[in-house]
Amino acid sequence: MIKKKRGGQLGHKPSNTKPNSGSFKKGCISKNKGKHIWKDKIHPRLGKKHTEAAKEKQRIGGIKGILTQSKTKISKAELVLKKYFIKNNINFIHQWKYKYGIADFFLPDFNMIIECDGIYWHSKPDYIKRDKRKRDYLKRKGYLIFVHGSEKVLKMEDSFK
Repeated sequence: MIKKKRGGQLGHKPSNTKPNSGSFKKGCISKNKGKHIWKDKIHPRLGKKHTEAAKEKQRIGGIKGILTQSKTKISKAELVLKKYFIKNNINFIHQWKYKYGIADFFLPDFNMIIECDGIYWHSKPDYIKRDKRKRDYLKRKGYLIFVHGSEKVLKMEDSFK
């Protein structure tokens, strides 16, 4: 048995529908151009700012997403330090996760965190602020923090051997 489509016969389009009705047409200017639309209304948060508590909650949520990822890329400088720690029997945790991110190395015997920062990313203003916020948090928690540029670590590689 052949079923009929809406509108009568097979393959027949109802006469009351226009092609592309309701969609944006090329050359037409939207009546809402320049407005922030949210469900046919102007967005209720337009012009408002998030509280510090809300920003903190978003940061933690973003970090949780990063922490659930199983693979993180290991830099050459991190590999150099990792080999050094293994060679010298230094107890360490690589890619140590904490509330606001992931530290490159945590040395539990010394309560120390070691970071290998590359010049490209960690010299940008947003990253500088983020790194300062993370390091201030770790200092408040009582950790010693050492930050080395990855280029410096790579130059010291020969002296580690």
